[in-house]
Amino acid sequence: MRRNKEIIVLLILLVGMMGFVLWYVIDRRAKNRAAPPPKPVAAIGSRQPARP
Repeated sequence: MRRNKEIIVLLILLVGMMGFVLWYVIDRRAKNRAAPPPKPVAAIGSRQPARP
């Protein structure tokens, strides 16, 4: 009977960790989509065309 309790506890921990990771990923993606897009950074040494 002791084996069954250990397995149940480990399964509960596994499900809890999976739920946390899923929540974290969904929350992170939502924050990234809500944030304004980053400004493009010009490469070092590249020249911008002169504007007349």
